[in-house]
Formats: sequence, structure tokens, C-alpha cells
Amino acid sequence: ICELLSKEEVGKIMGANFEEATQTLFTVDVSAGSYVSQCGYYTNVGLQHVAVLVRHFKGTTFPQTAEDFFAASKSGDAEIDAEMDKALQNHIKVQGLGDFAFFYSQWESNSLVVHWNKNYEMIISMYHFDLDPPTMEKIKQLAQAVIKLF
Repeated sequence: ICELLSKEEVGKIMGANFEEATQTLFTVDVSAGSYVSQCGYYTNVGLQHVAVLVRHFKGTTFPQTAEDFFAASKSGDAEIDAEMDKALQNHIKVQGLGDFAFFYSQWESNSLVVHWNKNYEMIISMYHFDLDPPTMEKIKQLAQAVIKLF
């Protein structure tokens, strides 16, 4: 993702000055048709950053509802699962983005989950950004920019 989407492009969409982009995860298995990549974009304003995670698994259909997404994320740890239940209860559905999309908040981050073409999943997490309507619109624009790359 860092190679496909520069910190300047993300900064332009977000209206922020990102000083650094760091690849935090990258795996490709061409024979299995899988691709996972995550890039973090960091500002010079404390801990404010955006992380973009994209996954593609050929032949794998990702959950197509927020309920299924959170059910698949259950860990068995009572505290973590309680937070997941709270995030599910407060999620915000997004229309017109991929096959399905929604925002949710958990701990200190706000995230947008987008599934498209059945085999792609994107999670954009924001740290120290508010989940207000203007920021939500910026994150949706960022998601659209990522989808266009695939």
C-alpha cells in the first residue's frame, strides 16, 4: 500500500501533513492468490496517524455484514469481546462504497471497513482523528482511492 498510495496523496485527501509512511505488514502468495498489505501514515502532531490495511484472498468471501465481521473477530477474551459487541452496537453503515461498508469505534481508534468484489477487505483505522461527518467523508474518499488501485 505504501508504494501504491503516497503520504502526499493521503495527506491531500485527509487535509493533514503526513511526515512518514511505514509499511507495517506485507505478504504475497501468488500461487494462493493472496495479498495482505498495511501502511501507516504518520503526522507530526503527536500520535495522529492513519493505517490502511488491504487483504485479498482468491476464493475467500469476506463477511458481508457488520454482524458477521464482528462475529469472526471474536477472540474468546471477555473484555475484548465486550468491546467488539459495543462496536457492533454503535457501528455506522455506509451506502455506496463497495459491497458493504461501515464505520466503528474501538478503544482509541475509529475505523472504516469496506468489502468489495467479494474477495477484498480494507480496514482504514484513524488514531486521534474524530469520527465526525467531515472526517468520515475524507476517509470514504481515501477508501475510494484505494479501491481504484485494485
